[in-house]
Amino acid sequence: MPVVVMQPSGHTTISGSRNGPNSHLCLSIMTFLFLNPIFGLVALVFSVMSKVAAPVDWESARIKGRIAMFISITGIVISVVAGVIVVLVFYTRDS
Repeated sequence: MPVVVMQPSGHTTISGSRNGPNSHLCLSIMTFLFLNPIFGLVALVFSVMSKVAAPVDWESARIKGRIAMFISITGIVISVVAGVIVVLVFYTRDS
């Protein structure tokens, strides 16, 4: 939310974020391309929905951006855990 500050000279300065809430688009793209395309695609959809909703409904855009972040993080964690399990099973099995 922008903050209005009155300067001593009588000029008004508006400071704050004008781009909207964070949509976590970069994190969603990285998750989609490098780790988990399924979770990454869902997160990407929520990120784009957040970008589209930002000019109209700030709160809805913020919620969708956070959902995209949580889905991306979930995809990253699942991919890392699955990778560790695969490596452990592959290298610890008896020949």
